[in-house]
Amino acid sequence: MNMFRWLYRHYGLEKIEHLLGDFSKEGLPLKNPRKNLLKKQIMRHIDQVMSQETVEFSSLAKQLGRLNMDVAPSKDFKFKTRESLLTTLGLRLQRLDLGDLWNGVWGRRRYWSAVVAIMVVVIGVFGYTVHFPNQVLAARINTIEQIYGQVFIERDGQQIVAGEGMRIQEGDHILTEGQGMASIGFFDDTQVTIGLQSEVEILHLWVDPANSAYTIIQVEVITGRVWSQIVNLSNGSTFSVSSGKTVFTIDKKATFDVFVSEGKVEARVFDYLIYFEVTQGNVLRKGTLGRPLSITINSVEENLKIEPISDFSLLKQVDFWVQFNLESNQKHLDELAFYYQNEMVQIAGVLPGNVLYPTKRVAEETRLFLASDEVIKRKLLLEFAHIRFSEMVALFAKNDLKLGEKALSDYRVAFLNLARENEADVQMLLQQHKKILQGLPINSLGEVRKMLDEMLVQIVHDEKARGLIQLETTADRLGLALELMQLGGYDLAAKALEDYESQFEAMIDGLGNFDMAQRKELILAILDQKLEDLQYLKLIQAELGNLADEDRPEADSVQQQLIVLQKDTLFQLNALVLNLKERAVLYLSSFLKDVKNDEEIQKQILSRLKKGTQPSVEIMKLINDLEAFYDDNGEKVYTLSEEYL
Repeated sequence: MNMFRWLYRHYGLEKIEHLLGDFSKEGLPLKNPRKNLLKKQIMRHIDQVMSQETVEFSSLAKQLGRLNMDVAPSKDFKFKTRESLLTTLGLRLQRLDLGDLWNGVWGRRRYWSAVVAIMVVVIGVFGYTVHFPNQVLAARINTIEQIYGQVFIERDGQQIVAGEGMRIQEGDHILTEGQGMASIGFFDDTQVTIGLQSEVEILHLWVDPANSAYTIIQVEVITGRVWSQIVNLSNGSTFSVSSGKTVFTIDKKATFDVFVSEGKVEARVFDYLIYFEVTQGNVLRKGTLGRPLSITINSVEENLKIEPISDFSLLKQVDFWVQFNLESNQKHLDELAFYYQNEMVQIAGVLPGNVLYPTKRVAEETRLFLASDEVIKRKLLLEFAHIRFSEMVALFAKNDLKLGEKALSDYRVAFLNLARENEADVQMLLQQHKKILQGLPINSLGEVRKMLDEMLVQIVHDEKARGLIQLETTADRLGLALELMQLGGYDLAAKALEDYESQFEAMIDGLGNFDMAQRKELILAILDQKLEDLQYLKLIQAELGNLADEDRPEADSVQQQLIVLQKDTLFQLNALVLNLKERAVLYLSSFLKDVKNDEEIQKQILSRLKKGTQPSVEIMKLINDLEAFYDDNGEKVYTLSEEYL
């Protein structure tokens, strides 16, 4: 019998079985004796044609479809269908002539050869398992990257000679002797250099097992000097350098060193901001410190001193320790960029524009279609979203802006599909992608970072959580502007500052949508963030002051935007205090906007609002700190407060 005729007959048999099943669900209007008689006649006829295979199944199915009654399978038919799998296969194989089957295949051998060849190509090109995003970040581990001279590690009571590539563990003591130094790379992309005759303990190494973008690392300096470069921490991550009761913490990025000697701890900030906490007796002093300042803590006299780093510009040229670490830091940034770009290229595989790219997308759609359950489907959506991200980064790295924009659009679509499945997965992946982007010094990716921030806000359904995320992403605009300036992207930096202004005001305008308890909590968070934002604005201003004369015209747009942001500060303070009222005073809110640029009127309004609203002690302190920072026209970038324990 011809193979296709055999398949056709069995298709007809399956169709009859489906019809019988449908009839059994509708219910019979006939009485039982008549129904049973008709059922026996039909089942006897079916059994007969099954054994003889002389009837056209399509004709039989058509006749059954005309019957206006319900037909349930007979007991004999049920028994036959419940036979073992081997018996069933045996019955069907009796109807199959393998010789005819082979002749049918051989007769169309060119067709089947083409099918097999295409399958081999598809599986060969796209059959690999794509790296999951966690593996990309987790691939970086805590290791000793470079060693100079004698370096030892004390671990589990034993002292071993350190070597390049050796892994660092929590609890390790690292010692340098003589002219020995060591550079350590951590899994959060931080690089630490341990100076001459120093001892350091690795107190804490933690990475979130569900999301490797979140990390906490703490290093204790027992004696000697340590240089730290923190380049791209995700929101919620921290890196700390401590010595006794003094702790320096970074939550974004910074470059600084710490020197510990008997009775004294000194820290110098070479880039961005660090937080510090110092406990002396029953007094806790804490604050922030920016470039180019130093802090000296004297544990004997129980005091501290903050002052500018002497000869800051000259220091970079004549001090071996500073020179060595700045050069090492630049090399580290280049290696990070190469690492992330290489990972993205490997994960992306075939890129848009390649003739095989449509085949790649078809293969992905096929895998998604064949997903057996929702868990597998969600994993595939995560994988495909990460591939779209990798394609986008790889294209922008090649400066292919046209295809990069198209990949960016595909990336957004992939995330919208993913967001419908699981909000937590989307937040996790967005944070990881944001961390990767921060490790890539590509000017064209500034808009991509902005889009990721917008998506982070959009996917969160809880209003309060959305407000806090919006606050974080808005503040990130200032860090991005400073980074773009250091890369020479002044127009992009000015655009980032404009985005900061518009997003901050939109956040204030949206406070009226919250109840008073949530509003006060958000205002407290906004005021706290605003104090740090003002310090970043001073860092940006200082960066402008360091520009060469030939670069100043290009940076005019940044200077103009800084002036606007400076004037907006009092208006924003007034708008925040006004929102502390139970009922917003609409006419006053409108008046505030009308006199936005009048500094004296804004100060008078702020003074009256503070008396009229009577904010909490914590909020009032932040407002006063912001006013003092606003009124300070100097270049100091630090805050300091004291608490009695």
